[in-house]
Amino acid sequence: MKTKQQQSISALRRSPVRRAAETTLRKTIRQWIRQVCLCSWVALGLFGLRAATEVGAELLVKCEGGPSGELARAADAAVGATVVRRFEAIGWHLVRLPADLSAAEGTTRYRSQPGVLDVEPNQPVRRPFGPWPPPSPGEHDPAPDQPIRPLGEGPAPVVPDDPRYRSQWNLKKIGMEQAWAITTGSADVVVAVIDTGVNYLHPDLAANMWRNPGETGLDDLGRDKATNGVDDDGNGYVDDVHGIDVISGSGDPMDQGFLNLHIGITQPSYHGTSCAGIIGAIGNNNLGIAGINWNVRIMALAMTYGDYSYPLLSGPEGHSISTDLAAFDYLVTMKNRGVKVRVASNSYQVDLFSTALRDAFRALNDAGILMVFSAGNDGRLSEQTWWRMSMVDSPNILVVTGVDRSDRQVYDYGMTSTDLAAPTIDITTLSSGEGYVSDFTGTSAACPHVAGAAALLCAASPDIGVLGLKAALLGSVDPLPSLRGKTRSQGRLNVVRSLQSLTNPEPAVLVLHAAPASLRTDPSAPIEVIFSEAMDRASVEAGFQVNPTTEGTFHWAEDHRSFRFEHPVPFVRTNYVVSLSGTIRSVRGPTLDGNFSRVPQGSPADDYSWTFGFPIPNDDLAGALIIEGAGGEIRGNNTQAIAEEGEPDLTQANTSLVASLWYRWSPPTNGWYTFDLTRGTGFDTTLGVFRGTDFTSFPEITSNNDYGTRPQSRISFPAQSGEAYTVVIGGNLYQSSNPVDGNFTLRWYPTPPPGLTTFTPISGFPGQTITLNGTNLTGTTVVKLNGAPVPFASPTNANFLDLRLMVTVPAGATSGLFTVETPYGHATAATEFTVNAIPTLVVEAITESTVILSWPDDASGFGFVLQAKDALDSSSAWRAVSLSEIQPPIPGRVVVGDVLSQGARFYRLRRP
Repeated sequence: MKTKQQQSISALRRSPVRRAAETTLRKTIRQWIRQVCLCSWVALGLFGLRAATEVGAELLVKCEGGPSGELARAADAAVGATVVRRFEAIGWHLVRLPADLSAAEGTTRYRSQPGVLDVEPNQPVRRPFGPWPPPSPGEHDPAPDQPIRPLGEGPAPVVPDDPRYRSQWNLKKIGMEQAWAITTGSADVVVAVIDTGVNYLHPDLAANMWRNPGETGLDDLGRDKATNGVDDDGNGYVDDVHGIDVISGSGDPMDQGFLNLHIGITQPSYHGTSCAGIIGAIGNNNLGIAGINWNVRIMALAMTYGDYSYPLLSGPEGHSISTDLAAFDYLVTMKNRGVKVRVASNSYQVDLFSTALRDAFRALNDAGILMVFSAGNDGRLSEQTWWRMSMVDSPNILVVTGVDRSDRQVYDYGMTSTDLAAPTIDITTLSSGEGYVSDFTGTSAACPHVAGAAALLCAASPDIGVLGLKAALLGSVDPLPSLRGKTRSQGRLNVVRSLQSLTNPEPAVLVLHAAPASLRTDPSAPIEVIFSEAMDRASVEAGFQVNPTTEGTFHWAEDHRSFRFEHPVPFVRTNYVVSLSGTIRSVRGPTLDGNFSRVPQGSPADDYSWTFGFPIPNDDLAGALIIEGAGGEIRGNNTQAIAEEGEPDLTQANTSLVASLWYRWSPPTNGWYTFDLTRGTGFDTTLGVFRGTDFTSFPEITSNNDYGTRPQSRISFPAQSGEAYTVVIGGNLYQSSNPVDGNFTLRWYPTPPPGLTTFTPISGFPGQTITLNGTNLTGTTVVKLNGAPVPFASPTNANFLDLRLMVTVPAGATSGLFTVETPYGHATAATEFTVNAIPTLVVEAITESTVILSWPDDASGFGFVLQAKDALDSSSAWRAVSLSEIQPPIPGRVVVGDVLSQGARFYRLRRP
């Protein structure tokens, strides 16, 4: 008897859905190979955020009364949209517009309907994630584990009997042997793994999988609810025993694996299963490995992550904001129904701004679910990059970076954006079937360490809330010099210390949440701070400072653990720094531990500060910066820019926009103009120009990625006086080895006359292709050789459109100078091109069976060879005559007899 999973996989293997998915996968891989490679991880994503502007686009809508209310239904009917999904627990719904309605038009119509609170496109989410190699291979050799430093005397270590435990250096590093002496977990704690799914049949995990009580037992007909094909619990998913697949909408979250082609991994990776193994592989069962929790319940939510991870059984298309909303809505729904979901492990990044996602995080926070995320794998300061996570303003989020065996910080970091670190390199964990892997690497591996630790805390303290979990985890880290100034806690996870902190009568006073902390702050947003315990209000208000100075009013919660600082005047668009002095104190008496060292140091050592900012004004098309004149120069930086919803791809440059900034320009006179980033720019750029000022009617004139061999860009195009043009500057998404943001210098000027520098080869025969090299060759109308027009074409590589022309030497051409004519000037080469005469093969009969073939002595130097054939029909092929047959060889002359070439009847000179 096949299991339900085996039956579903067998059916999928022979189904047209499977065949279509494989076709989609192959197509996407081909597209990727043409464009690769991607950011050292992701970008997060990731990357290239787009709204669908074509017909049939999808929108996310929020209405008064919820997605099933009367106002929502009336708005959908008025627009003529079809409801695709409703996210009742979050308050949004997904609609598909009619075929004749664009996303922009649909958004406008929805906003005009009564009761519509918000509308946004269902943007694709491109979020790369591990497993990844470390940024600096070879620098992370094994080092002796540092001793665990518990609070006082810790319990005697507990060592599991799992045979692979000896390779789990990561668990020893975070103090698990002493932690297991306190608790090994609880079946009452549910951890959601939002990932590629989970291999719920793995023998080292199966007993720890969550079972949906609404899909367990027998139905009214005596059938097993787990396999009866019925949505027994009415949550919208059929037979969701262990979780769901939010892409397909099914109740089967089996991990089918994915391919990480952009970093050269061509074997399937079972990412979600590996994360689940770190959290909850069954411990002390004399099998495989031990998880952080020997006893726990894993809920699996299968979800794919865009262009950078290729699922084996479903195409990469389709992952968008609505996919995330489906997963988060399921979590909140099940928690509200009584399922004890306490923690969610998310080994990816949310690297775009979305009001719908922001509301989802609020709903998850209200439901009491701690959301643990990966920081990213590029090794960069994340709050100064375009992919910085926009959801850090939610108090239920922890972001985790990674350290190696020697506790060296190796991945993305940031005092504002990253909370703590965990082991991240060469982690031994679960894989497909009954297998294991020993090289799970990246912050994808760090994230489940913290999620698993949080679950263990819930087992030890069942009533602990999200803020209590954050206090225990952040207030118990091992401080590391490598993390000083790199994360909020400046330390690495220590699980035994976090468990001991639950009973510590004198815990440190910590800041658990501070907002806003993103780069897309609402200018009217209040400043919010949450502490680990009740605070002395007077000391806090005296030690609170905002720079630039901002006047406002404090509004405290009744428990004195949090406040909102309301300011009547909106923030100005600049970077802000907010600080809390290390002298502020709690009601209990101790002062703030701002650096999480657990040692009272006062100010300035214990000062706690964070930053927030705003989108660059011309980050969006609506805020495009006006530039004027026939020529000029501006300097800028696109570090904090992100891709705007609806931004088009640059088709001629064959790339997507990322970290984009927008400019608007009208030329004073007609003519050709050049926009140039090749000097004073420190990153791999893309540059494009569009006619008009609106995405809905926005034809691309030209774009460029690399100008010749440079990673910077340069474009030339004809412009008309008085017409509006839009110029965009961004990074090159598909070059992972180069930065995509930084300082740039944009120059624009009337396009100078073209120039011809070289041509190769310097001589040739009629019919031969010659490459002309020069500058400003775009728009060439005529190419002449010795005054006569010759056929020409632009190079197939768009990066050389301005630098090369391909000409064909016509029959009858004579030697002379190449001349190029363009609308903005002519150029003539400095040296002549030599047209070589095609050599003549002369045949002289000596006898009936012997002839002499002769040709110019220099013919072989031009690549001509002598070929022979028995007949002129297709029954025989031309073959080369070996001149070694001639004794002695005579250049340019062959005597052909019965022996030579087997008496072939036909001969020719040929350049292969």
